[in-house]
Amino acid sequence: MCQIHSSGNQSVKVREISDFGCEGPPNLAKNLKVKVDSLSLDMQLVTTNFDNDKEIDIFWSAKNTTFFHGYYQIYRSTEGQEFFRLIDSVPSTQTYYTDTKVNTSAYAYRYRIVAVNSCGLPISSPTHRTIKLTGSFDLDTTITLNWNPYEGWPVDVYNINDAIDRDMSLSIYNFTKDTQFAVIKTLNGYQLALRISAIEDGVKNVVSWSNQIMVDFNPIVWIPNVFTPQNGDNLNNTFHVFAANYKSYQIDIYNRWGEHIFRSNDPNVQWDGSFKGSICDEGVYLYQVVVHGSKTDIFRNGTLNLMR
Repeated sequence: MCQIHSSGNQSVKVREISDFGCEGPPNLAKNLKVKVDSLSLDMQLVTTNFDNDKEIDIFWSAKNTTFFHGYYQIYRSTEGQEFFRLIDSVPSTQTYYTDTKVNTSAYAYRYRIVAVNSCGLPISSPTHRTIKLTGSFDLDTTITLNWNPYEGWPVDVYNINDAIDRDMSLSIYNFTKDTQFAVIKTLNGYQLALRISAIEDGVKNVVSWSNQIMVDFNPIVWIPNVFTPQNGDNLNNTFHVFAANYKSYQIDIYNRWGEHIFRSNDPNVQWDGSFKGSICDEGVYLYQVVVHGSKTDIFRNGTLNLMR
């Protein structure tokens, strides 16, 4: 028996040896030409598409492809299933594939690549599995994230990435080696996008992304009932409505005769008790506050006291 590890056209020298260990004459040894096909496949990465988490990108490499001119077959197993199903094939010149027929928010998927060598034998790559992220919000302060570990190479760290509102440029919120993490809600933004990225241990720039989840926050509003502008103590000088986790904000203020005297679309722009440059009288005024959140709206009408 001989072993040849390089692929291509090779030759072996054959010399006769009897059952009793007697060797034939060296001059009768023959050189035989052989075709060595040692095709091998390596799965490199499976990941949801960075720009579209509804698709999965698959990358692999092949070695010793001298005699390989066939097709790579892509097999997929859906979370909860034990079997792999052939979903597509690509020519030997292509070592990547995008799977669009997936539901990344509901399932993690395993993939393997299979090719048939020139001897008719199937050669299979190792199996890799995507990351499926889930999250639950307690409607107060904490978002609990859970995800399955990446399968296929050792993970150095999992990054927790987030983006606020309509800005989808993700930034790293924190990191962990675990597959669970608690994100603390802040008063900024009405919606939070969250996504996990697994970093391969010992290798730069190899990252597998999870699906993206969106967490919607209810707006928060607190309205005082009195303020004391221009009274000399430099305290409570504006009618300050506190608002957080809102998508849009508007306050309108009217005097007792229904005249509109103030409007603001920014909680930081507050009424100072004046109208058209003149100080308003002490007394009762009417306000209307409308705050829109991601899925919940707040409408408030009431009275405020201007005192000096």
